[in-house]
Amino acid sequence: MSEEEKKTIEELKEKNKTLESLLQGNLYEMYLYYKELAGKYQANCISKDKIKEKIEEYDKMINATYEDLTHYADYRRDVCYEIKNVLNELLEE
Repeated sequence: MSEEEKKTIEELKEKNKTLESLLQGNLYEMYLYYKELAGKYQANCISKDKIKEKIEEYDKMINATYEDLTHYADYRRDVCYEIKNVLNELLEE
């Protein structure tokens, strides 16, 4: 191999290292961006289990006897119906 070919090979190796470094940097930036997006998404999500628990809680309030509701005003039952319907709609979406 001639000196010129060796020089060319070394130059290509250096360029390859530079490109690999840039690629790794870009991949890391993409990872950080994805991690940030995933965190924002999770912070804005409500699990189906939590919604189902709330529906069950409101069902209990809706079906409670008058004696059980002594500490609730009558309008709360209507509010429970409305909230339950909204939560059911969310689950269906």
